[in-house]
Amino acid sequence: RLSSDKQPSKRTKGIVALLTFIVAYSSLSLLSLDGDKTENFDEFSLVRSLEGVSSDTDDEPSNNNENALDGVENHKRAIAMISFGESAAESPLVERAILSIRRRGEFDGPIVVITDAAPERYEGLFDHNVFVAESREEDMIDDYWKNAPAMKYKRFKMLILDYISMIPELDDVEFVYYLDVDMMLGAPFEDLVEELQERYGIENEIDESSTSEPVSTLFFFKNFERSRVKFFGCGGFFIMNRKTSQVCLDYWRETMESKTYFTFDQQALTRVADQIKDGIITDCKLTVMDLEHFISYPLSNEELLDMMKDSSYTNLIHIFNTGAEEIDVSVTEQFVSDVLKLTDEQRAMHKFGKNIITA
Repeated sequence: RLSSDKQPSKRTKGIVALLTFIVAYSSLSLLSLDGDKTENFDEFSLVRSLEGVSSDTDDEPSNNNENALDGVENHKRAIAMISFGESAAESPLVERAILSIRRRGEFDGPIVVITDAAPERYEGLFDHNVFVAESREEDMIDDYWKNAPAMKYKRFKMLILDYISMIPELDDVEFVYYLDVDMMLGAPFEDLVEELQERYGIENEIDESSTSEPVSTLFFFKNFERSRVKFFGCGGFFIMNRKTSQVCLDYWRETMESKTYFTFDQQALTRVADQIKDGIITDCKLTVMDLEHFISYPLSNEELLDMMKDSSYTNLIHIFNTGAEEIDVSVTEQFVSDVLKLTDEQRAMHKFGKNIITA
């Protein structure tokens, strides 16, 4: 079942009304985090209303989403992410990523979240241009990954275009940018797109007059330099063309499902790249882009503190789950709070610094 979070819940509207009272009189404190899980995540609505992330100003929200993208100057692009498993649903990573996209990323276009979480998990939390796509039961395949259960979720990266095609509001989207849910934007998204276009032609138009089938394309960043294992590219961020990329995505997914050694997403991607190099696959092109100043992978307290000195960040910031184990929670909270431009009241929630998730 696909849904777009068009209208806030009654509970959320009540919280926003309470917040208005708090701001007006400055005499009450924000809600504590001592409630149950649902109450904890309702506080993102407070963050949204404080900083104007939502564009919803209607007294009576509409029951449909026909005008969800009205006023968005550029919606030929969408950002997509996946969030699966109980620990992911209990974490604030989706909220954190979206907040960074809207604030530091200055991107007001459509965002798609594919998830197996209960519908109420994200109800009323986001603005009108965030679309929550609930995973289909037939896509939840377990057989291939008994020894690596997280891989059945990674497979959904290759199904993103399929899910987006079922959201009519996104018919005009031409390019989809996948972002791992534990990544954040640290600088304007438009700047990243413009520079990557200039260097790599990530959004080059297809020659409609050509009689030959366009070659399928995917764009990845170079693999993390400090990674112990060398793969073709980083699967945490890649760029898809809605007209052509499905062929490459199918090769990637089918390699994962082949019940061979290549059942991990990064291994499968490297296998596809090797087959292209050997001439076995001829209708798919994978482009790897240099990391340069586009993306950072902080793995220590020192690196985070150094990045905070002038509050200037790379376009993409990826705090690894594994690396985060070596970073103090307090430092992570400081770092994330600065990236997200949180107010003192929002920082006091102690919510967005949590990073570790497990399959």
